[in-house]
Amino acid sequence: MLQMLEESVDRYTSLKKYNLDAIVSLNTSGIITSANPAAEAITGYSALELIGMPFADLLVPEEEGTQTQLHNIMHEGALAGMEMKIVRKSGQPAYLLATPAPIYVNRRQVGCYIIAKDITEQKRKDELLLKSEKLTIAGQLAAGVAHEIRNPLTALKGFVQLMGRSEHGYSQYLPIMKEELERIEVIISELLMLAKPQAVQMKIADLAVLVQEVVMLTSAQAMLLNIEIRFFPTGEPLPIRCDPNQIKQVFVNFLKNAFEAMPQGGTIDVSMETTEQGLTLVRVADQGCGISQEQLRQLGEPFYSTKEAGTGLGLLVSHKIIEHHKGRIHIASEVGVGTTIQVTLPIHR
Repeated sequence: MLQMLEESVDRYTSLKKYNLDAIVSLNTSGIITSANPAAEAITGYSALELIGMPFADLLVPEEEGTQTQLHNIMHEGALAGMEMKIVRKSGQPAYLLATPAPIYVNRRQVGCYIIAKDITEQKRKDELLLKSEKLTIAGQLAAGVAHEIRNPLTALKGFVQLMGRSEHGYSQYLPIMKEELERIEVIISELLMLAKPQAVQMKIADLAVLVQEVVMLTSAQAMLLNIEIRFFPTGEPLPIRCDPNQIKQVFVNFLKNAFEAMPQGGTIDVSMETTEQGLTLVRVADQGCGISQEQLRQLGEPFYSTKEAGTGLGLLVSHKIIEHHKGRIHIASEVGVGTTIQVTLPIHR
């Protein structure tokens, strides 16, 4: 029995001593009672310096959430992994991915272990990767802007030169010039929407009412195009926290896209439903020409559009708005059958 106890102690000691992750034990007051070599290497403190130190002293001042979690582990037995930021003995910050484990003796919690992995280098690499991706996107966007705006500007420049050489009236050039200027205006407006934080007026609104208003707003245009919009609400209020104007803008964009995909007319179904998870779904299903799977994968990229005169920014703006409202957009399409756009938003409780 004694030999088994000694082996058990040796196994426990080996686990702590040779573990690459930091392992510290805390008593119920949050005081460090033991620390392994990995904890010494990560913090820069020796085990003797760590023992007796309040664990909270290692945390940066703004890590109040972590201190609350530690308190919950000690007094409520709550278990949850956490990311925390500490200050090394050298004064340098370090990021840890920590997992707590309560310590029970005689069925009573006497403290907890904190098992932590140093993710400082991984965080640095992630930040560099994010910056690199942002620069790549910025470069692609700049190239796209230059291309999209240069085309109408070239047309305008050509017409101005023709007008300068012509002895006749210029009325035949003016509509084209106006159309090109309006195209530039649309591109710049959508870019500003993407680039600048918009002043939003968040409030509780009924999504069913907002969608119904959009359907009524666009129904006159639909009739002119020989398109019928069928609206299927849930029959009950669907309160969401939103900027009503932005939500209506999203559904106006989707319906206008559906109109353009149905030059021969047809039917658009706008339906709504709720889920047990507290979400509301809005589907806009058209009978248009549909989109191939290859094109579907590229939707949402700046300046990629299946429409001849499209900028591709409208869908990008719609995605940004819905994400800001903690929702998501899913698009399904089949060539020759039509496209269905599903918007999911959380119901306000």
